[in-house]
Amino acid sequence: MNQGTQKITRIGILLALTLAIQLMTLPQLITGTAINAMLLISASTVGVVPAMMIGCITPIVALMVGIMKTPMAPVIPFIIGANAALVLVYGYIQNRNKYMAIILAAAGKFLVLWAAVKWILISMLPGPLWEKVAITFGITQLFTALGGGVIALAVVPFLHNYLNKENQMKL
Repeated sequence: MNQGTQKITRIGILLALTLAIQLMTLPQLITGTAINAMLLISASTVGVVPAMMIGCITPIVALMVGIMKTPMAPVIPFIIGANAALVLVYGYIQNRNKYMAIILAAAGKFLVLWAAVKWILISMLPGPLWEKVAITFGITQLFTALGGGVIALAVVPFLHNYLNKENQMKL
């Protein structure tokens, strides 16, 4: 299999696994942590751009299948932005310091969502919905991003080991 086909296949597998986790409809803390882990694993194994694409798809699918309720649709661009921040920060720092990459990536995701809730969504959403958004996208997102980072730290070395062996077998 040529490298282009191999990369597309890996991206497809990572996307499928990410969506499968999402469609399990587990509690938000579990699902969010697992999705963040998949985004970080994707960034580490197939690159930042494919991981960002996966991060764009997940909130749209959540709305399409009813995981995210229709009144929450205005939040989708901000979730996409937060996922992009998570992946970008992690992707560009991971080779220097993987622990710092996780912490800064989680903080970046949190800050994007916090800013969206604080400055933008408060004017768009009614009071009770605003409070739910603040809880859901506040500190919870920071913890799910950090938890996803811990999972990624545990999984990525094994994946890289496997992928390196797979590449060596071709030579």
